[in-house]
Formats: sequence, C-alpha cells, structure tokens
Amino acid sequence: QNVGLTNLLALGLERTAEQGVFAATMGMGFVAAVLSSMMNNMPTVMINAIAIDTTSATGLMKEAMVYANVI
Repeated sequence: QNVGLTNLLALGLERTAEQGVFAATMGMGFVAAVLSSMMNNMPTVMINAIAIDTTSATGLMKEAMVYANVI
C-alpha cells in the first residue's frame, strides 16, 4: 500500500467497473489470476481486497469484484 500498488489497482478496477458488472468481474478475476501467478495467493487476495475497498464501487459491483477476487 505504501508503494502505491493498491491505488494503481483501484484506478484500473474503477475503469473496468465503468463498463459494467461483467467487465468488473472479469477484470478483477484476471488481475487476481495474474498477481497470484507472481506471488502467493493470500497476499494477492489481501492486496486486491484493499484495492477494492479503495474504489468508489458500491453494492452489486463491489460484491462481484470481491467474489471474483476470492474465487
């Protein structure tokens, strides 16, 4: 978070969320898969959770991104 990774991820997630729930879900899933292949799964989920919380997404959009992150 101190380096700015979560803010960068949040910005990207907000841009995909502007395209709709399906795009936000697929985008979050893709980001989670790529980051999980580079580092351990648990830190990836935690970093993504902070990024999702940083976004302005609410309701169904935020819930869809959370589920895509965990799955």
